Amino acid sequence: LRLENDKARVAEFVSYLRTHPRVYWLALCDGSWDLIFAVFARNPLEFHEIHSSILSKFNPLVLNFSSYTLVDLRIYNRTYLANRGGEFVIVGGPPEDVEIDQLDFSILKLLSKDARQAASEMAEKLDVSPQVVRYRIDRLERQQIITGYRIDLDLARLNMLFFKTQFFLRNYQLSLRQQLRDIAAANPNITSYIEQIGDCNVELELEVNDYAQYSRIIDEIRGEHSKLVRNFQSMLVRKFYFNWVPEDMPGLVERERRSGAHAIE
Repeated sequence: LRLENDKARVAEFVSYLRTHPRVYWLALCDGSWDLIFAVFARNPLEFHEIHSSILSKFNPLVLNFSSYTLVDLRIYNRTYLANRGGEFVIVGGPPEDVEIDQLDFSILKLLSKDARQAASEMAEKLDVSPQVVRYRIDRLERQQIITGYRIDLDLARLNMLFFKTQFFLRNYQLSLRQQLRDIAAANPNITSYIEQIGDCNVELELEVNDYAQYSRIIDEIRGEHSKLVRNFQSMLVRKFYFNWVPEDMPGLVERERRSGAHAIE
């Protein structure tokens, strides 16, 4: 979104989004956009209702916006400290329904806040045994609900910058798109590769030492892939917030109410 220059109202907007049950990522930026937020939704209609409700509530603040449907998110390990890249987890894929209960959901919430806490500590909070917690986590990993674990860094303390770059394409050949994916996998400073539906088909996220390094990487991509990339726009991410698990899981409470049971294996 591009916003009015109203710091008090923007702060109110950010506070609202941070507590919204379906907003899982939020970033304050300089550049082409002022604010970016991402929403969990089960279908286009639900997204439209959530999105419209948010914009309606803060209508005077929003100058304009663009919306995208994320279809492929590849999160790369932060391997630039070891000068190598290529390892990643995928978030997304074909929609499917996987049954989980309240205990699974509670474990996911705890892990999303601190994935390094011990099973015994989680078990005490959930009033179950550590063996149950470990079994449930193993099962969630096998089901690919948990796809990986990642450390968040305070980049400012490392004197590094976080950029998000949108690429607008002139050519939609899949073979050229694969070349761009290969570059993202090989560059240790590219931390995420995103494909989406919308006027911007590809986004990259980069963590770099300075603007000069960022500019070199983008110039190389544009030079090597001039047949694919028509234009681009950049955002310097000043501050961001994650909430990887939605506060409400659609259908979870209703399913348990119908079953009348809380199963613990």
